[in-house]
Amino acid sequence: MKLTVREAKRRCDVGKGTARIHPNIMKDLGVAEGDALRLEGKKISCAKVFSAHPRDIGLEIIQIDGFIRKNCGIVLNETINVAKIEVKNATSITFSANGY
Repeated sequence: MKLTVREAKRRCDVGKGTARIHPNIMKDLGVAEGDALRLEGKKISCAKVFSAHPRDIGLEIIQIDGFIRKNCGIVLNETINVAKIEVKNATSITFSANGY
């Protein structure tokens, strides 16, 4: 599904890795609040999905912050591909001493 990118609401969403979309779009994608979305612009990233703010209901937009937009390689008003992804728990984590 393609959605138009808009700015996240400053106070409540910036820096939290969230994306807000219309509840009907959430239903079409088969996601519930807090589920993960795959976001594909020039690059691929992900975000936790939540329902759009009441004043934004009815618009075919996705509201994401600048961090997520940068990760996806997109800017405001571009379209982005959005899909549901399944998240699995990590079984191990590896840390590197040299920073790479």
